[in-house]
Amino acid sequence: MEIFSPLHPRRIIRLKQYITGLSGLVGYWPLWENDGAVAVNHAPDNLRTLNGITTGATVAQSGQVGKAYSFDGSDDNVNLGTSSSLDLGTTFTVLLTINPAVLTGAPVILGRIDDLGEYSTYWYFAPTGEPHKIQVSAGDGANFPTINSSSTISNGNWFQLAWTRSTDDHELFINGSTEGTVSQAINDINASSNNVYIGGDFESDPGDFRFNGLIQHVAIFDKALTAKQILKLAQIAGLA
Repeated sequence: MEIFSPLHPRRIIRLKQYITGLSGLVGYWPLWENDGAVAVNHAPDNLRTLNGITTGATVAQSGQVGKAYSFDGSDDNVNLGTSSSLDLGTTFTVLLTINPAVLTGAPVILGRIDDLGEYSTYWYFAPTGEPHKIQVSAGDGANFPTINSSSTISNGNWFQLAWTRSTDDHELFINGSTEGTVSQAINDINASSNNVYIGGDFESDPGDFRFNGLIQHVAIFDKALTAKQILKLAQIAGLA
């Protein structure tokens, strides 16, 4: 029996190999850098392009699998930019692993928000409510499909989050298990002139929309992964 170790090289390699071996991968930012201001994209088709610019976040922190970035809930972020390659279409998967330090308000963990935080054209992951659940939501200016997880998250624990869309069908997963679905037609959800940010909503000023905690293994796919694939990811990470 393999004893779980977050820094075991074999587990780190297994997770990277599994993610980068899946089709449709646009971007994969493990956030395992030991220094520097660049979060490198490890997706094979876009290797070392679509890199993130790191501001403030503390790198090389202990993660669930390998190293992670720590965000202070104030001004720390990773800016992935405005490339159209990051546009979420009618099918996608967005994946990340988090460990909240302080859950207050409704901080955006990862998302792309429109000008001045109007939340008309947008998409995001965020904790919501008390006790906190995970919410994923998207908007095209008229339609706003939203899912709130059935289970809660807590400070000091690791959670792997995944959101899939297949045409009108959206599904949220935590640690490999489905947490909710919604079916609703929606058009373009991309605020294309605005940045995709890891660590908060940096369009609203300043609000309580910034994440305090650890983040690692952020990935964007242009296809909907299967429930089996998402469970496998959680199992490799020791979260299922």
